[in-house]
Order: sequence, then C-alpha cells, then structure tokens
Amino acid sequence: MSPGITIRVTDSEFKVRQVIGGTRATDYVYVLYDDYFINVKYLRGCRLIRREKRRRGLLEEVYRVPKSMLVM
Repeated sequence: MSPGITIRVTDSEFKVRQVIGGTRATDYVYVLYDDYFINVKYLRGCRLIRREKRRRGLLEEVYRVPKSMLVM
C-alpha cells in the first residue's frame, strides 16, 4: 500500500488509515476534539478493522469512525 494517510467516506462513516510505530515513515491522524488534539483511535464509536505489520516494525491500522464524531 502506498505511504500517506488515507481517509475514505461512506454514507455513515469514515475509514481512516494511519501508519504508526516509529519516527520515520509514520502517519498519525489527529483530530481537534473539545479543544484538544487526540488520535483518531480514541474517538467514541471508533472501531479497529485491520492492523498489519509493515517494514521496520511499523504497523498499519485502519479504523471506522462514525461521521457524527467528525462532522459538526
């Protein structure tokens, strides 16, 4: 899969992909929530749907986030 953050939109949710676990080639996804930046995986209603190992100890994670949490 190509590097970078991927966000896909469906009727009721977002699919968010982030690469974590190191200092190089990582892409964390943060959102502004109640005046704080938090990682997308800590949003209420967020579900992990896939976690795969990548090179150099990196992990690729894909989450489903309800649109109600990100669209105000």
